[in-house]
Amino acid sequence: MRVRDHSRRAQEKFADSLLTMSNFLFCGVLGSLLIVPMGALLRQMLMPETPQISVLSAVLNLPVGTSLTFLVVYVATICLGAYARQEGMRIYSRLHPDAH
Repeated sequence: MRVRDHSRRAQEKFADSLLTMSNFLFCGVLGSLLIVPMGALLRQMLMPETPQISVLSAVLNLPVGTSLTFLVVYVATICLGAYARQEGMRIYSRLHPDAH
């Protein structure tokens, strides 16, 4: 069954779940961008006797295949989040065209 074949309430709930999913995806992606470098910095501050960790050098020393795989998964996650948000908003706009 297509989304349009369900009741308006079911369509609205589906739009809610799409928007929630997109928010979780974006929070996870942005969180990973912030937490990894902050974790390395915090480790260096709390345990100065341990060898320094350079996140940038670790990323640059990855094999090309691993880097490309990570990049594809990362971009796919962002695209999935954007698509889910767009579809959720499209459903809401169709259900409530007069709401501003």
